[in-house]
Amino acid sequence: MDNGRTRSNSIPPSRLVMVGAFIGLVFLVYVGTLFSMQIVDGYIYTLRAEQVTRRSSIVSAPRGNIYDRNVTTPIASNRESFAVDINPAEIPRSRIDDVFAQAAQLLAVPVEEIHRRIPPSRYGVFQPIEIKSGLSFSAILPVAERKVDLPGVSWRIKPVRYYMDGDTFAHVVGYVGDITPGELQVLFNRGYTAGSVIGKAGVELQYDEILRGRPGREFRTVDAQGRRVAEDVQNSIPPEQGSDIVLTLDREIQILTQKALGERVGAALVLDPATGDILSMVSYPGYDANLFYTAGGGGYFADVSLDPRGSFINRTIQAQASPASTFKVLVTTAVLENDAFPIDHTVNCPGYYVVGDRVFHCHRQYGHGDISLFDALAESCNVYFYTMGNEYLGIEPLIDYTRVMGFGERTGIDLPNERPGLVPGPEWKERVFADAWRPGDTVNLSIGQGFLQVTPLQLADMVAAILNRGVVYRPRIVKEVRDPVTGVVIETREPEVLRTVAISGETFDLVKQAMEGVVISGTPEVVMTTNAPSGGKTGTSQTAAAERQHSWYIGFSPRGPGSDDYVVTVVWVDAANEWDWWGPYATNIIIHGIYNSLSYEETIADLRTRRNPWLWYGRGIP
Repeated sequence: MDNGRTRSNSIPPSRLVMVGAFIGLVFLVYVGTLFSMQIVDGYIYTLRAEQVTRRSSIVSAPRGNIYDRNVTTPIASNRESFAVDINPAEIPRSRIDDVFAQAAQLLAVPVEEIHRRIPPSRYGVFQPIEIKSGLSFSAILPVAERKVDLPGVSWRIKPVRYYMDGDTFAHVVGYVGDITPGELQVLFNRGYTAGSVIGKAGVELQYDEILRGRPGREFRTVDAQGRRVAEDVQNSIPPEQGSDIVLTLDREIQILTQKALGERVGAALVLDPATGDILSMVSYPGYDANLFYTAGGGGYFADVSLDPRGSFINRTIQAQASPASTFKVLVTTAVLENDAFPIDHTVNCPGYYVVGDRVFHCHRQYGHGDISLFDALAESCNVYFYTMGNEYLGIEPLIDYTRVMGFGERTGIDLPNERPGLVPGPEWKERVFADAWRPGDTVNLSIGQGFLQVTPLQLADMVAAILNRGVVYRPRIVKEVRDPVTGVVIETREPEVLRTVAISGETFDLVKQAMEGVVISGTPEVVMTTNAPSGGKTGTSQTAAAERQHSWYIGFSPRGPGSDDYVVTVVWVDAANEWDWWGPYATNIIIHGIYNSLSYEETIADLRTRRNPWLWYGRGIP
């Protein structure tokens, strides 16, 4: 029935507008969200996906080469070798023990070592773990032939360090090895990683950051289980080889020095006093670092480490011993500079010197009679120097001159672990032994015995000061750093003055003259058969065992006939050897070879034609 009003089913326009606006807003929100996810955030999600599927590994950089001063054949270079890895996740669980056992047998590795490197907690990890390195191609062949039976076992090229001359440069160049956890803690912030190979001794350690280069990175894509799917060559970063280093050493002089010292526990070095360049540096016994990186190298390394003679010790900078009569050169310098005793006056040597209730003996039982300074140095008269030290100089001037010459402190040579030696004195003795300094201590110090300790390099610096009239250059091993590709010199290490000794040039000239007199008519006269004009001083250092004594010889000689350039030589033979006074014998060979530009073999042949050839027989000389 029509009540007069018409019912309408239409929705008010205002409501339609509101509904439409709401639907439009929802649509816009969804569109905006999709746009943000696909376009704005897509880059972020892509990066996250890449991070999940992308893996990277460090590619070690080849180490720089090390050359001698002539820059011919490298002393240290890189040699191609192989390393074997095991990826445990690629081995069926039921075969792990079998594969480990086969790999251990083929590689001559204890199977326990493989289990130690790959514990059960890592069986599911798709990551190669190195089992053995330093392998030759022939050592890899048995593994390659049984590849089917050895799932998860692979090999790769891994260069190792190669030292051309074996043990000749061992203590100077050093060796490299895998970084230890303790070393990594210290070096992590300087770019080192758990897989880094670093220098362990010598130049390899001292200049590791220059030699090691810059590691690269290799990128790859993996699946959800970590298995390699593809290589990302485009984004990989190639490694940069380390810089080359040129040493101050001369290969020919180094070989001559090594053969002259022979198989005698001790040290020998040759120094250029005009620059501080070390021309040769030899310590025996040594080691051949090449054998560290070969099959069974761990056993050889252990043998060297456990050698009771100390094969890793560089005795030129780490052995500390009493300088014995070589110290009389310093006392001579002090006497002359202080005008402590007239040069032409004499002291009577009856063969002994009495201080209180103690008797100190001269090496000549019946004494030297009346003897003056130059003759006392030539004949190494103990009584003369006892008298000078105890009666005319005194302990404080003796200590002052000892320190002025650089004893008791490191020379600062660019090699690790140099030792400072020891200069004793009243305060030191009171502090260490709770005992007073006595006249007998001064007497002992006057001939280089007692508590005084020096290194061979410190004695070389003393001789350099004499030749340079007081100027001492810091001893150095590295001469240049070069680009490994172009050979262009990147850095040159200039000679650096270490100290200028406050002693007159006239005094040093007299000391040089006195040392020349030692060779002409003194203790080494019968041994120094070379035609090279030279100066020097012998030393026989006492030890606790009366029958064992260290043999010293310090000396200098021109580089060649008519040359104004000198070389300083120091030889120290440890008391561990049978006593044969080898210090001056070895020096004679070194000086003669350098002066006449001869090899060791040529030097021996030439020296045999000179006076007193009988002295060579029975002393281990061919």
